Amino acid sequence: MRGGRARVLYGGLCAIFIALLAAPLARADSFCGQSIIHDYLKPLKELPTLRGEPTKQQLPFAPRNLFFGPIGQGALIVSNSTAGKQEVGYFLDYTPTSPHPTGRHLNWVVTAKLSRIDSTGRVLQRIGFKQVRGIRFHSSHVLSFELSEEPALYRLEVVFRDGSGKRLGRFGRYLRAVESHSDVRFTLAQSAYHAGETVLPRLENEGTDRLLYGLGYSIEQFDGVNWTPTSLGPKIFLAIGLASSPGEAVSCWGFKIPAETSPGKYRLSTSADVYETTARDERSTRVPLNAEFEVVP
Repeated sequence: MRGGRARVLYGGLCAIFIALLAAPLARADSFCGQSIIHDYLKPLKELPTLRGEPTKQQLPFAPRNLFFGPIGQGALIVSNSTAGKQEVGYFLDYTPTSPHPTGRHLNWVVTAKLSRIDSTGRVLQRIGFKQVRGIRFHSSHVLSFELSEEPALYRLEVVFRDGSGKRLGRFGRYLRAVESHSDVRFTLAQSAYHAGETVLPRLENEGTDRLLYGLGYSIEQFDGVNWTPTSLGPKIFLAIGLASSPGEAVSCWGFKIPAETSPGKYRLSTSADVYETTARDERSTRVPLNAEFEVVP
């Protein structure tokens, strides 16, 4: 990350991957069935199409060492009273790079605006307007706005014009602000199984947190007083860190109940690290996950 961008790109959660034991990295969907149970971005998909920002933080009409990109969490903005107001917008960073150590002054006008909109895209309120007139080499600019904690839909837009007023490019994105809340569940399709049947637990992330979890689990039996370890479950499992986004459900821990399993009450146990989407220090909370079931004759 280059100098100016390092000062303005913040707020996202780090993607964390733990190395496999004696195995290469693999995609999460190689191990888990994944589905969306709460599509937080569905209201944005129904709005009129906008031209999104170019990839690789470079504009097709700009010098190669002018970098441009969004600031903020992404399309889903999660806020709470302790995290403070969330910032969204764009950055411009015009710095020396190899093989482009020099640059010329750009006689451009760059304007950005943020509007609160309804479900059809109609503007309800102008939130903010910012402008940069002229972009000097060795300069960095931030065109950002603070969002209120109130859930709402927003449109963020930026327009580039040259010195004569001719439009060079226009980009935009929709945002949805929601209140932060945790809702993590570990469920089974049924409460009772026969020996030989397959148990398929599901981790359901109905809330706005991000989860990091692994493939390891254990199975215990209830002896009438305590939960005691059993020989059921995996003897060896891959040590891998997988992520679940807000509104996702995954199923990674399915196992077949051996034919010789005695009837009784069992539980499958694993855990997940819960990351609040608004937490900038990225500290997590380890949450135990248990799914109880019975093996019946």
